[in-house]
Amino acid sequence: MLSIRSFEKNQNLLNLINKTVTHLRLKAHNISDDFSDEELLKAGQVLIHFLNSINNAIMESEGSKILKGVDFRERTFIRKFIDAKRKSKQYKSILFKKSPLDVIELLKTENADNVKLIEALTDLRNLINEHIALDLKDLVGDI
Repeated sequence: MLSIRSFEKNQNLLNLINKTVTHLRLKAHNISDDFSDEELLKAGQVLIHFLNSINNAIMESEGSKILKGVDFRERTFIRKFIDAKRKSKQYKSILFKKSPLDVIELLKTENADNVKLIEALTDLRNLINEHIALDLKDLVGDI
């Protein structure tokens, strides 16, 4: 059941990330999109909440230990996040070089550096996709 909920949550996050990145890329080329301001605001709020939960789940002392009280699937994702911070060649955005709080600031800022925000959201999307692969393996096995 945890794998199903994790899969659904991650699919929703991917949808919100894709919506936000698409909007930012089209905006950079002065092309309007079909997303309402309300949709984009809600996407930003959910992503901010998610990034805050990641930040709150990590203690920045002695190798980034995971706080107690976090469910198993989220703990697995947090471990992947901590490992990704060490893979500077693969994950190059501020999300992994600095912290989720820096990405939250970009999401909240009206005239943020959209290139940095797109890079951070793309890295987050890649990490979530890796996590989804684990959920799918739990759900369907080795087919």
